[in-house]
Amino acid sequence: MGRLNKELYKLKGRYNFNTIFNDDCIDIVIKTIISNKFVIIQIRIPDNYPFKCPTIFLNGVNYFKILEEVSIKHKMTEMCLCCE
Repeated sequence: MGRLNKELYKLKGRYNFNTIFNDDCIDIVIKTIISNKFVIIQIRIPDNYPFKCPTIFLNGVNYFKILEEVSIKHKMTEMCLCCE
């Protein structure tokens, strides 16, 4: 938890976000404008982080589902959009 608090402290200077502490996870909610569109980015960090990956949502939709749909649409099976 100490590492996570240190990283959140570093982000506070750059971004305006809210931190919500739940029983089983920590939610970080960032409201911003990207390409002239209002976007809500939610990062859900489980209580057993770093042993379990955070889940990222863009406007309430799981980010990995978005990547999966786009890669199927463009028939990109060898490399994900993040790496390209």
